[in-house]
Amino acid sequence: MSWPCARSFPAIHRESHRRNLRNPTDIHKFAHATCEVVLQSLGRPYDKDGEVASKGKVADMLMGRLKEHDFFKRPIPRSASRLDFGSSYLDRQMEEFSHLSTEDLLATLTEFAAYAITRSITDSVKMLSEISVIMASGRGTRNHYLMSRPREYMPRGLRLTTSGEFGVPAQFREAIKFATLAYATVNQLANNIPAASGATRFGILGKLVQLPRHAKGVTEYAAYGVEPTWP
Repeated sequence: MSWPCARSFPAIHRESHRRNLRNPTDIHKFAHATCEVVLQSLGRPYDKDGEVASKGKVADMLMGRLKEHDFFKRPIPRSASRLDFGSSYLDRQMEEFSHLSTEDLLATLTEFAAYAITRSITDSVKMLSEISVIMASGRGTRNHYLMSRPREYMPRGLRLTTSGEFGVPAQFREAIKFATLAYATVNQLANNIPAASGATRFGILGKLVQLPRHAKGVTEYAAYGVEPTWP
């Protein structure tokens, strides 16, 4: 076991609790948090272009363990519960596979992220045979090594690219997503997808909070010598 990797395991345990990973919303937090802390032990904020991961070898036993998780056996749509990929699961895996080098650990977790992404696509998209291009967006698209791995699991003829190819910069994903949700809420448009979340019906998500200075009828208070108070 290399020294940087040995240093990382106690840090992973502390970081997993600090980040409240006992209640994750998806399986990517498991790989992301683990990779991030390992890289911190190497003095790197992130694995630029997957440089460290690309030098490692995927650990078949750990990869098999991750792929056989009960999460993947659940019917679609599925989401991770608070105990699936939380800190207790993280601790067990790190203890059992503490012999792995930093490079091998990152290579395995990167491979698992690629597998989980493509597995989600192939399991959830019913009309996949009619699709020729999959667009990726977000910060992960800057990791060239990670972007190269999903192609190993995708159906033949399905091309992976970034949203930038179609005029939408990949780094704007979060801003566009929440602006779209906000627009729908303000205009009373359904902004959930029951088929993806398991909801029983369409609905309007979010809450509209008006600014106090936008209140109308305030001048009436002045006529009675009363100053309006805001909660």
